[in-house]
Formats: sequence, structure tokens, C-alpha cells
Amino acid sequence: MATDIAKFLRKIRIDSDESLGDMADKIGLSAAYLSAIENDKRTAPEDMKENLISLIINRITVLQ
Repeated sequence: MATDIAKFLRKIRIDSDESLGDMADKIGLSAAYLSAIENDKRTAPEDMKENLISLIINRITVLQ
């Protein structure tokens, strides 16, 4: 079963209509590593979580 962060990453990526590679570039990971996180084969590093939070905040700001 996928972790909450794995489900969240995949949902955000799909809802944003972004490829795995595009999302990985934006949060500072390789596409292979992001895929492994989404598929619960690796854990998400703390700095990636911080980058993801920044990305989400930027998207919210753009939408306002």
C-alpha cells in the first residue's frame, strides 16, 4: 500500500497534468527516484518535501 506522501505526490502530478520528469525537475530529483517514491520503493528525502511545499505554495499564489 502506498504511503500518504506517495499518494499525494502522484495526485499532485496527475492533477497538474505534469510528466514524471517535469515534476522531478521541479522538486530536485531524478524521474527514476520520483517514480520509486510514488511506488513505495524509496522514501522521500526531507529536502524534497521542502521543495514540494515551495512548489505548492507557488502554484497557489499563481492561482490567486
